[in-house]
Amino acid sequence: MNDLKAIKEFLDQKNIAVAGVSRTKHKFGNAIYKELSKKGYNLYPVNPNLEEYEGKKCYKNIDTLPGEVTGIVMNTKPAVTSRLIKEAESKGIKHIWLQQGSADKPTIAETSTSQSN
Repeated sequence: MNDLKAIKEFLDQKNIAVAGVSRTKHKFGNAIYKELSKKGYNLYPVNPNLEEYEGKKCYKNIDTLPGEVTGIVMNTKPAVTSRLIKEAESKGIKHIWLQQGSADKPTIAETSTSQSN
């Protein structure tokens, strides 16, 4: 699949989780959340340390997300991203966007291997 097609498929999702929202206002996960919110997506913030984000329930992990979530943006450290990818795959979430800095080479290699199986 080419990059533009993959981007379009991801952006066609209406219910997207954003992993890595934070209490720290200037974190990139927060900027992505706000930008997607402006564009009308149904968003589901994910952070194990928050009860609420931007007035919405914040989910502790991927397993607790509602079934309508079909995409997730990862804005987490590579070690956390690796775990979250496995959780997303177990939940059946097929559209995963790894934001720059959220994955290192081992995480990307692991993801490529699991998607080809």
